[in-house]
Formats: sequence, C-alpha cells, structure tokens
Amino acid sequence: MGEGTPPGRPPALRLVGPPAFHQRFLSLAGSVEVRLREAAEGREMSPRAIHDLHRDLRRLRIALRLLRRASPVSASSGFEREEKELVELAHAAGVTRDRDVALRLLGGARGELDRGDTDALRAVLEHERSNFGKRLRVRAKHFLAQGGLEPRVLSEWMEAHPLSASRLRVASTREIRGAQTEFQQALRQAQRRSTVRRLHRLRVVLRQWRQTRRELAVDPEGMDLGPSLVKLQTRLGNYHDLGMFDEWVRSLRHSREHRHVRHWVKESMERRRRELERDLAPSKPRSRPRGKPRSPRTLPG
Repeated sequence: MGEGTPPGRPPALRLVGPPAFHQRFLSLAGSVEVRLREAAEGREMSPRAIHDLHRDLRRLRIALRLLRRASPVSASSGFEREEKELVELAHAAGVTRDRDVALRLLGGARGELDRGDTDALRAVLEHERSNFGKRLRVRAKHFLAQGGLEPRVLSEWMEAHPLSASRLRVASTREIRGAQTEFQQALRQAQRRSTVRRLHRLRVVLRQWRQTRRELAVDPEGMDLGPSLVKLQTRLGNYHDLGMFDEWVRSLRHSREHRHVRHWVKESMERRRRELERDLAPSKPRSRPRGKPRSPRTLPG
C-alpha cells in the first residue's frame, strides 16, 4: 500500500490452546452478560458502553463460531440458536450506536452548519436513539431469559465436549487464513476502484481479520497487524460513519430542507476518500542489488 504502510508481513502467530481459549471465551461471555443486564434493566447506556457492547458481541460470535467448528462432530451443532440471536443483538446495538455516531458528527459540525439545521436533526436523532435503545432492552431481556450463553452453562458444555489441541489449531488456522484471504481480495478491489461499497467491504473484512488474530493469539497485543493497518481501519471507519450519516439524512421525509448538511457531508466524505486512496495506493517495488536472488514468498501467519 501507500507511504504509510511499512513493508513486511504480519508477525507469525502462536495460537492459544484449549485451556486458554476456554478461559478467554468464558471471560468474554461474562463481560457480554454484564453489559446485556445493564441494557435489560433499562439503565442509561453511554455511547461508549453501546460501542463496547457492539464490539464484544462481534468478538463473542467469532469465538462461538470457532468453538462449534473445533468441537467434536457430535457437538458441532451446539449453540446455533444462540449464534443467530447474537446476530440480532448485534444489529440492535449497531443501529443504536449509529445514532450515537450521527449525534457526535452533528456536534462536530456545529460551527460549519446553521444552528436551525443541527437542532432539528439532533431532536430527530435523540428520539430515534431512545426508541432503538428500548428495542435493544427487549432483545437483551429475551436473550438473557434463554440462559444459553451463561458462563456456567458454557463451562458445563465445554467440559462435556472437550476440545482437542489439534482440532482447535486446525479450526483457528482456517479461520485466520480465511479472514486474511477475504481482506486481500477486498483490498485489490478497492485499489482498482474505491467505491463506497468496496470501501465498506474492506472495512468489514479488515476488522474481522484483526479481531480473529487477536482472539486466537497467545499474545493479543503483540499480534496486531501493525500501525499502518490500524490507521487504515480507523480511516475506513470514519468514512463509513459519514456515509451512514448521509444515508440517514437522505432518508428523512423533508431531506431537501437539509441540503446544507448534505453538502457538508459530501465534502467531508470526498476528503476522507482522497485520504483513503493515498493509503490504498500500491507501494512501489523496492529495487534490489543486481544478481541478488529473490527471497521466497510466504503467507503471513
């Protein structure tokens, strides 16, 4: 990629074994349960708390999918219902988070936009945020009532269906390499043409690759993909947030009345897109001394 991307490949991974995987999985499930109880009890959840819940639900889905794939064949269908419910919960948390992001963007643009525009949109966003928060509360109550992913239930299930180190290693390697391949394909497509759809796809698969590596590495903090890809994910996220906000404004019944807001969003997205195109530009190949053989190419871990 461009100037900001250093050469080289991600560090090789040392993958966790069954005991460490179990411990991480139970800890994550416990964290999600605590956050869902906060939502189910109707406590006011801050934008940060909603963001963390959304992130941890994604992480739990990755871990649950891996648990099912690495489990003995007789148990591989376990938790299918819970996995589907996690998707619905993540959607409920995601649309609530989207309203928080839109409110933050609107607040940041206050000096550039007419106050009448921002006040009117803020009122609509706050109303929608409240409604989506209520839907999240209903979903959380329903999910907790099922009790399928309580740490105690998970612990008993994993004791009854122990993972072998070899099955976990094979499933982990496939999960990581699958995520890596999807990222490489999405990156090539975005480099050819940086459409909104392709940049959104790149954001999703890069996030999945990073999270999968971190969930399965012995040293999660030391096994991230490097500062250039972290920076790329941040910029892709900022671009996505603006696009989401633009879609929301255009969906309003009287969206023409907010043409100044839409113009501001369009200009902001164009600036972000130019930054991304520079980041995504393929790096120029390094020159090597004449006669020096090429080193063999290998896949990152």
